[in-house]
Amino acid sequence: MASWAEFEANAPGFAQIAAERFEAFKVLLVGTLRKDGSPRVTPIEFEIIDGEFYFGGLWQSKKCLDMERDPRVVFHSAVTKSTGEEGDVKVYGLARVVEDPAERHHAGDVQFQRTGFRPEEPYHLFRLDVREVGFVVFSGGIPRFREQLESSPGVSVRLHGADVNTSGYLVATWKAGGQAATET
Repeated sequence: MASWAEFEANAPGFAQIAAERFEAFKVLLVGTLRKDGSPRVTPIEFEIIDGEFYFGGLWQSKKCLDMERDPRVVFHSAVTKSTGEEGDVKVYGLARVVEDPAERHHAGDVQFQRTGFRPEEPYHLFRLDVREVGFVVFSGGIPRFREQLESSPGVSVRLHGADVNTSGYLVATWKAGGQAATET
């Protein structure tokens, strides 16, 4: 597992793409596992603070209870075009409950400075241990991202299709610890 800062340091071009996709809407989709093992997908806000990926929610919200029971999560950037040329980012990892009062207060301060909103106790706060980051982009978007991804050390880039500039797609993955990445 890795912090967000480790991902940024090990794959700076890829991290820049992820930041741009995430900042486009300021809300991500998070996939969690319900009690019965079926998936739940819900919107969630996040903050990158001091190199850590923080997120949370209202006290006793279903998605947060899911994460406390089973910390495996996936975050997904919004896709707004059917062409896929903007690309989509997925971040896989484990949701770690933040209990330290000083860390919670600091995260609340940063959130208030950025948004004017401070969560009131009780609320859920998590920090992500990043396992893997994936990116998929189709046809016309490939030239925009290809060089940036291929120049990031530790990023696996695969091109698919006869003519990747018009009908194919590109898949990029980064895995914490440099292990082999799974298919996004």
